[in-house]
Amino acid sequence: MTRWVAQTHQNWVSKVPYNYSDSEVIHGFVGTHQPAIWMGESGLVGVVPGQSPEPEGKINGLFEERGLQKKATRSSLVGSIGVQMTATSRVSHLRFTFKTATTWHPYILIQASRPSQLFHSTPTSSHFNISYPDGLICGYNSEMQDWVIAPVSSVKAQGTGHGGFKGWFCARFDTAFDGFGVVQGTDQHEGLRTGFGAELSAYARFEYPSDDSEELVVNVRVATSFISMAQALVNLQNEIPDGTTFEETEKATRDAWEEKLGRIQVEGGSADNQTVLMTSVFHALQYPYETHEYGRYYSAYDDQVHDGDASYNGYSIWDTYRAEWGFLLLFAPERVPGMIQSMLQDYQEGGWLPMWKNIMETNIMIATHADSLISEAILKGFDSGFDLDLAWEAVWKDAAVPPERDWEVRYEDREEGVEYEVRAGLSSSYALPDKGWVADDIHSESVSRTLGYACEPTILISPLN
Repeated sequence: MTRWVAQTHQNWVSKVPYNYSDSEVIHGFVGTHQPAIWMGESGLVGVVPGQSPEPEGKINGLFEERGLQKKATRSSLVGSIGVQMTATSRVSHLRFTFKTATTWHPYILIQASRPSQLFHSTPTSSHFNISYPDGLICGYNSEMQDWVIAPVSSVKAQGTGHGGFKGWFCARFDTAFDGFGVVQGTDQHEGLRTGFGAELSAYARFEYPSDDSEELVVNVRVATSFISMAQALVNLQNEIPDGTTFEETEKATRDAWEEKLGRIQVEGGSADNQTVLMTSVFHALQYPYETHEYGRYYSAYDDQVHDGDASYNGYSIWDTYRAEWGFLLLFAPERVPGMIQSMLQDYQEGGWLPMWKNIMETNIMIATHADSLISEAILKGFDSGFDLDLAWEAVWKDAAVPPERDWEVRYEDREEGVEYEVRAGLSSSYALPDKGWVADDIHSESVSRTLGYACEPTILISPLN
């Protein structure tokens, strides 16, 4: 659900949080929901270790202030702070080691929101609640950068049901706070327990041990949720409960990946060739990513929390329907019915199957290749775990019903202020008997649309008729 990476720069459309070729500076560690470099971020949370010169000294809250020297690996030092990080689907486990041979005072910053970024900037709000002495910092971040290219009806639904999209989080520390506060923009408020608004972070200070220990070790587990703060705490206890060591978390995650990667036996080639192959397999199993949370899920299509055991995001279907989907049928067959069920839920809650779903539909790329995903799965034996009649209804609507204002809107890539794009140009391709192509003088990408619309009827009729 949430991927945790070191952060070398701010991320937005065209930039991801981490790039190995960046400078030798890390600005913290971030739980991201950005599924691809050309898509926007949603509901991120950041974790940044630091040290201040005085017991209640300055907290480096601004991104450009948070330069930590040296890039991090699993057990390397970032400056004088040791950093280790692992995670489950919904919860991260970070371990920070502060060396006591210094006069500086350790703290950990939890970032909720940041200034609006380029391209699809978001009017972001956030909230913090520091629970002392319970060792909790909880809050939310409402950032969803791609909202501006979502279908108009989905945007209008935001705030009508569950209060609009929010990336909730709860950070639980295993070490008592020696102080705490809130940073908003350039203003630091020592001892403040709550905060609301933009550019907001909270922090916890820690005291070095009174014995002769050479280091202070602080574990923090950060649980995420799209449903609520209470659900984030449920996710925390379900995945990394109190008393779980860092090594136990790491082993559980490693075992889960080894179960997948261990299905492949490689012979021949160089060590580099084998590394590239297995890394590619790892990458190919990243998406779509799960967003269900133990029997419930949040849908941005109708701004409601629904009961259900399957909900997925990050459907880049134009890019993946040819090869990636077939790979998932082989290597993640246990997830395929749930992924189809998730697409059918999108149809029920938003009116159409997804094209490029990033929390909500984004209308990016062309054609309705979800039809192909469902049809191929059925042809290959995946005919249970979802409603076949509903699947037929959804793909038939894709094939037969044009989008709103189909004769007026070009549906350019990333066009704002329009409804679901689906098969834009369907009206013009059927305008004359035996015509069968999308009119270039009305719609963008007409050749690609014509090709996509030509293959999909054959794909869906075979298994679903």
